[in-house]
Amino acid sequence: TNYGWNGVYLVRSVIDANSFTVQLYGKPTDANPAGAIAVSRANKFITLCGAGEINVNGTGQTVSGSPETFGINFVNVYRPTCRDLKLTRGKKYVINFARCAYSTVADIELDTDSDGVHWQGGAWGVHVSNISGKSGDDFVGFTGGDYSYYTQGKGDFDGIVIDGLFPRSCIYAVKFTGNDQHRYGNVSVSNVSRVADHGAIFAQNDTDQDSVRMDLLSVSNVRVTSLDPAWANIFLRAIEVVRLDINNVFAMHANQMQVNVDTPTAVGSLSISNM
Repeated sequence: TNYGWNGVYLVRSVIDANSFTVQLYGKPTDANPAGAIAVSRANKFITLCGAGEINVNGTGQTVSGSPETFGINFVNVYRPTCRDLKLTRGKKYVINFARCAYSTVADIELDTDSDGVHWQGGAWGVHVSNISGKSGDDFVGFTGGDYSYYTQGKGDFDGIVIDGLFPRSCIYAVKFTGNDQHRYGNVSVSNVSRVADHGAIFAQNDTDQDSVRMDLLSVSNVRVTSLDPAWANIFLRAIEVVRLDINNVFAMHANQMQVNVDTPTAVGSLSISNM
């Protein structure tokens, strides 16, 4: 929709060429139902698997660029999967998912000068596990809106499970952003270790982003060696988190801040243990 709530919804039935019903899930109480809905038939069950290497042959690194700079690009796919591969030389996102439901990325080695694995909204049911290697920017990233000319995917996320990130080099292991009041429903990040330039998790209203809300963010079992301890291991800036649960986070630098909730971030409920 243009505003109110955004996301990817399952079409339950098609009545005629101009009429259909969709399955709404977790609609926010403050959602405005006005706006336009675009409907498209999804590709289903597309899998890239190895063992082997996919060299997307990007040269250098671009901070922003058209989707043509993305290495591998899944758009409007139901249950896409990428596993058991080495992905190299991405100029922007070495692999990107937009408007995808129930996506899986597992057992992947990254060796890229730009961003690693990335999701654009809307999407639900994301599962990430056992990702290792290096990226020149964020290792794993999610953006509800992204740059204005990234029009292929904008919207909410619901249900993100990240279990097992082992970067040798990256800016942040996981990054979350959004715009136009994009929401993250249920997000779990666990078992993150090895090395990052800054830290483990960064969530903020990024460049070209207006705001982002996370209903539930759960973080556990994080032990990351930061090359720049001036950055917090878990850094939240200018977002709203309804419930934040942090357990068993260990910063390798004694003078590094473990968790930084920067202004004007709002946290409704906070639980921190084993720090």
